Amino acid sequence: MIEYRLEKLLDLEYYTEGPAIDREGNLFFTTLTGQKILQWLPGDGGRVWADGDCPNGQVIMSNGEHWFCESRTGCISAYHSDGSFKAKIIDGQCAGFSFSTPNDLITDTEGSLFFTESVRKEGKVFMVTSDGRERLIAGGIDYANRLALNPSGDIL
Repeated sequence: MIEYRLEKLLDLEYYTEGPAIDREGNLFFTTLTGQKILQWLPGDGGRVWADGDCPNGQVIMSNGEHWFCESRTGCISAYHSDGSFKAKIIDGQCAGFSFSTPNDLITDTEGSLFFTESVRKEGKVFMVTSDGRERLIAGGIDYANRLALNPSGDIL
């Protein structure tokens, strides 16, 4: 039987969202309404890695960029691996639909991006392929939140 140990790492004013681990084993997470993206360094503790508007879910790309859902401004933003802002990569529109509250995102092995819009009764799941094609995957979801792909990547 595996034993687990629960340990409080930080005492923060705001709750956390969007955990992701990079190739070096560093943990990154967001404080959403706290407007911070934090990095937990093993043996060194937490530090502010970047400032966001209302950062929520994130994914770390193969090139080291971090992509975040910005829930207040309704966009997906990219940050360089050093925490500096790069660009808004999707801004309030996808597949011909407006969205306002992106929540979580993942990528598949082909480089396609999937993200949720988390709103009451009208939440959505979008897909943007690596070549830029946009698609609405699902709609009418009450607070669409969290995404996962099966190991072979063919079931979302």
